[in-house]
Amino acid sequence: MAPATKLERTGNGARRSQRLKLLVPVWVHSKRENAQRTREESYAVNVNVAGGMLEVKFPVQRGDLILIVHKNTLETQECRVTYVGPLTTDTRKIGFEFTQPAAHFWGINFPAPGPRLIGR
Repeated sequence: MAPATKLERTGNGARRSQRLKLLVPVWVHSKRENAQRTREESYAVNVNVAGGMLEVKFPVQRGDLILIVHKNTLETQECRVTYVGPLTTDTRKIGFEFTQPAAHFWGINFPAPGPRLIGR
């Protein structure tokens, strides 16, 4: 597990936490209104203190609510989809953020963001 170079941004441009490349087994539940509830197995491929990124097969749009269940701990978090990537084969990457603070959902103590480097 190696940290990525990007950090999540807050509203004022500062980063909230490191983004880590990590495979975490999860179940993803669709919560789309007027649609059949869907559950599929997936892996979070990038995680941070506020959410992460994973791949899904079911239709999803930015702003949709989903439930993420950590398969190792069975902890559940409601999340909002913040990014929907292009469809590749039969899956698409989606970015999501927790709707409630869940700093320990991934079982990692994320380091605080460091000072900004000038010129980067």
